Amino acid sequence: MSTIPPAPTVYCGFGGDALPSDAQLALDEGTIGYELVYAPQPGWSNLESSTVAAGMSAASIIFGQPAPEELDGARVRWIQLTSAGYSRFDRDEVRRDFRERAPPILLTNRSSVYADPCAEHLPPASSVQAQIPRSS
Repeated sequence: MSTIPPAPTVYCGFGGDALPSDAQLALDEGTIGYELVYAPQPGWSNLESSTVAAGMSAASIIFGQPAPEELDGARVRWIQLTSAGYSRFDRDEVRRDFRERAPPILLTNRSSVYADPCAEHLPPASSVQAQIPRSS
């Protein structure tokens, strides 16, 4: 008799109330076959690390802003940051730790999400800047 392995866990580093209903539906549909675990605190922040919860150490995937030092002993294989920035992970010891794990941890961010809005902002900003007189 074989046992069915448990579903992989996705730890969401934000409260279950943080997403608008359409985004929540997309997350639910995109994670069928996974167990979703939400952070115990309500809301969302791209600037603060996710609150450590029991589900984070058992998660295969973390979606949010985990602090690298809180990942010791975690089974995580992929971290999807909810921001474009990743400076807290851009340290030699963190890169080495992620590389040396078996399997290594994959870190991705949301930098391409902001590409179009930034590109659309540049032409108007440039035209405004061109009209500002320079001081001598």
